[in-house]
Amino acid sequence: EVQKSRARALSGVEMEEGRRVFDQIADGSLGYRRENLEKALQGEASEGTAEIEVPGGSTHWYSMHYDPVVAGDGVVLGACLTAKDISRLRRTEKALEESEERYRFLVENQNDLLVKLDANWQLRFVNPSYLKMFGKSEAELLGRTFFHLIHENDREPVRASLESLKHPPFVCHHEERAMTRDGWRWISWSNRAIVDEVGRVLEVIAVGRDITLQKEAEAALKRSNRELEELNRKMTLHGNFLQALLDSIPVPVFYKDAQFRYLGCNEAFNRITGLPSEALLGKTAREIWPRDFSEGYHQKDEDLLEDLREQEFEFQIAEKDGPVHDVIYRKNVFRD
Repeated sequence: EVQKSRARALSGVEMEEGRRVFDQIADGSLGYRRENLEKALQGEASEGTAEIEVPGGSTHWYSMHYDPVVAGDGVVLGACLTAKDISRLRRTEKALEESEERYRFLVENQNDLLVKLDANWQLRFVNPSYLKMFGKSEAELLGRTFFHLIHENDREPVRASLESLKHPPFVCHHEERAMTRDGWRWISWSNRAIVDEVGRVLEVIAVGRDITLQKEAEAALKRSNRELEELNRKMTLHGNFLQALLDSIPVPVFYKDAQFRYLGCNEAFNRITGLPSEALLGKTAREIWPRDFSEGYHQKDEDLLEDLREQEFEFQIAEKDGPVHDVIYRKNVFRD
């Protein structure tokens, strides 16, 4: 007997009672398998899965069960075929498989290190990037802890970091030096614990990244800063020495930049002008002295930059709100 409406919906074929199944459809059509039916007629039950394309182009999956129909005396009277539509389950399984494939692709092709630890910090999974960095096989790593790969000075801090995963928020971060196939490398790890309903750690997912270049850059920056600090200290000492040397000269001395701004002077110049260094530095003669004097000073500065030769001339210098002195100037340029 055939459930006619169902068969017609699946195949578009009008199945006739009293005729052999395989005289009407081909072996495998509608999920019917001659081999399985023959087994059932011999008293042997079997099962399988059938993928059937129904009219309209859609595909359905069925779980097929072939059971013998047996009389009370054990004589096989026929076979019974039952089919259960498992299309939704199959689509879910297929979607899960595709999702797992995408996840596997991401895990296996990312440059970051990805590992899974158990509650005893033993490795349960390592991705290809981890194997490549350490030059190890899964057989050498899985089921063991990784502490032997860590620099001895970093082992206890790493243990303490992992122990913190046993408490909320169940995440931690640490940096360590590890012996890789390329020698010691700095690795930054972000760790998250997977816990049960009472907060016990079941496993840990850890993502690591090689930060050796960053560490080397930080170390180089620190060295550079120390060198700059030392250079600044030496220059300060040198500047103090030069100022002391200038102050020991009894005649007035000053020096300017190419824009004729005072950069420094000695104590003798402070005394003859009556101005402290703070009142002079960064200013030009025009900003300090009366026009009668400043224009002459300025012209001599311009002549010096134009000729680039030593000057010696008589001129006057006026104290701030005080007397005027006749002096002999000797000036020259200095280059960087």
